[in-house]
Amino acid sequence: MCLEFSEIEGIILKKFYDVWSFSVLPLMGKLIAKNQDAYKYLAESITKFPKQEEFLQMVSNAKFKDVYYKNLSNGVVAIHGGIK
Repeated sequence: MCLEFSEIEGIILKKFYDVWSFSVLPLMGKLIAKNQDAYKYLAESITKFPKQEEFLQMVSNAKFKDVYYKNLSNGVVAIHGGIK
């Protein structure tokens, strides 16, 4: 099982989420945690994780069986699973 931030379904929510992730979240990190770079890195790392279908294929290629994913919150996060 893997719970990971994922590709968002819907263009409007994706645009809102991108503004939040790349503008608001780093600013909050700067003001509250005094570490803007860590929150900027978090947003960047989320975009580099494979999309749901791509990760499903990677897990399947690694010889996992019964692989699947389930989007939560319109794809903000997804649960990925499989049996080895």
